[in-house]
Amino acid sequence: MKTAHRKAVKRKSSRQKDEDDLAFRWVGSGYKHNDCVFYEEVQHGEDHFAIGDVVELCASGKQPSLEGDYKTSWIAEIDALWEDEHGEKMMECRWYYGINDMSASARPPYRKRELFETDHLSNNELGAIVQSVSVYSHEKWLELPAEKRESCFFCDYFFSTKTNYIHPLYDNTPAKKLERIHLYSYMNPKSSKRDSPAPLTSRKRSRKNASNETPAVLMERAKEHLMLSFVPESIPCREKERKEIYDYLYHSIQNKGNGSPLYISGMPGTGKTATVREVVRELQKTLSFRFLEINGMKLTSASSAFSLLLHFLTHKYVVSSHAAEVLNEYFSTPKRKKEPPLVLLADELDYLFTKNQQVIYKLFDWPNEPNSHLIVIGISNTIDLPERILSLRSISRLSMNRVLFKPYSREQIATIINQRLDALAVFSPEAIDLCSRKVSAVSGDIRRALMIAKRGVELAAEREADTVSIALVAEAAKEHAESYKMNLLQHCSLYQVLLLASMVLHMNAIGVDFVLVTDVYARMAPLVARHAKRDLLFPEFQAVAASLASVGIISIVPPSTKFDTMLKLVIQPDDVCFALKDNEVAKAELNLLM
Repeated sequence: MKTAHRKAVKRKSSRQKDEDDLAFRWVGSGYKHNDCVFYEEVQHGEDHFAIGDVVELCASGKQPSLEGDYKTSWIAEIDALWEDEHGEKMMECRWYYGINDMSASARPPYRKRELFETDHLSNNELGAIVQSVSVYSHEKWLELPAEKRESCFFCDYFFSTKTNYIHPLYDNTPAKKLERIHLYSYMNPKSSKRDSPAPLTSRKRSRKNASNETPAVLMERAKEHLMLSFVPESIPCREKERKEIYDYLYHSIQNKGNGSPLYISGMPGTGKTATVREVVRELQKTLSFRFLEINGMKLTSASSAFSLLLHFLTHKYVVSSHAAEVLNEYFSTPKRKKEPPLVLLADELDYLFTKNQQVIYKLFDWPNEPNSHLIVIGISNTIDLPERILSLRSISRLSMNRVLFKPYSREQIATIINQRLDALAVFSPEAIDLCSRKVSAVSGDIRRALMIAKRGVELAAEREADTVSIALVAEAAKEHAESYKMNLLQHCSLYQVLLLASMVLHMNAIGVDFVLVTDVYARMAPLVARHAKRDLLFPEFQAVAASLASVGIISIVPPSTKFDTMLKLVIQPDDVCFALKDNEVAKAELNLLM
């Protein structure tokens, strides 16, 4: 999608003169970087504007609307404040969009006063600021008095200008905002969405200039390209899987749904989600459809997937217990011929597990409704998850399509690392080969390979080396294996080891990533009797679980109306097995899994 150019201009009012910039006074001391001095806050009269504030800006060639109409002025969040070498007071703005700023295929139903958080950035003079603006969640906005709602906005979705995706804002804390910007700012490496240069060093440099750069600069660029958040233009070594997904989506969108969901499975770090996103980006260039991604791991409960889906389709807030009924009616009701279909990506499907499995079943069943215009893709780490949680009759009725992502081989991992590095010759061939061999022998998880390679670059930079050698990669791999949580696992007490072993065994038995507290307790009790020669009291079990949760090894999910308290492993089960491979008690219980 081509991002609309936005350049705000100084306000035109009686108090704006040539010396307008002088009316803005910095608050606090700044820090210097690249001939610019950066600040946290600025004052204008009685008004204060700080990083993170949302403001109304005067649009180019237009007078501002003090009522906050973003059609005649613009709304943006301040991401940076600085004074350049010429004394100009500047700010970096991250724009909010209205639906008219988005492509037709991405537009949701219109709602007055709704804005969409984006990854569109540009630099503007401070004199363009009109006033501060309040942006709430829709739920909080509805709680405001009617007269105040007319001067405020609400925002529940993030719109990526790079991918044309709309994502629900599960969490809108400042940390999560930065995470979203960082993730989606690299979704299209061919096109920068900044209208003007950022105050810091630009990420993009042409390949032809690489040979003229110093080793330190090359190392910094290589580190950037190896970050997990860096998304290349294409994903290598997944051509077969990509074609299967492309063909499925292309024909499904053309037919506005085909009734059969697509189930994608494979080990973590094998490119499942990234490949789907790449295919969606490609199809959005030629086909009209809506896209929604729901991550089961980020939901407060499995059934809240219904509320998110309904809200995306209708912008109505309905409690989870009732949302499924409303969706039943919605998907069975005839749609307008021109209404584009919806592609729903349900990632981390394992986390949508419930006692009666209604969440997963309904998501896979709704596409069978002839009027649904719904296309569902489910992604899981478990190959046979449908067989484990759904009845044979249900599986037969759903007749789902399947794509399996196998772990990356040694050669494939080397290919991906080389593609990431592009023309940056900072690794010796032997170093890349060692990294590929170490990861492919354990899991084939490309994320681990990238983290090891990135750490190798960091070590080379620290030691001012021109090349990442095989010795540096070996050191990085050792560090990775001895990371913080791995060290914690290796120093667990007897009871902590037994609880983790019980979780891994039960997860392996039922094929999900989270388990009921009562089930883990029932499995752990005989292990305690065998190794500690005593009974395990439930309060003791609770204390052990709390100790593991306090250091981030597991998480405790509070009970809901659907299920009792549950436990989740924050790290992968194979990491638990690897970390405890030298623990005699763990070896005795997890021998077959190690």
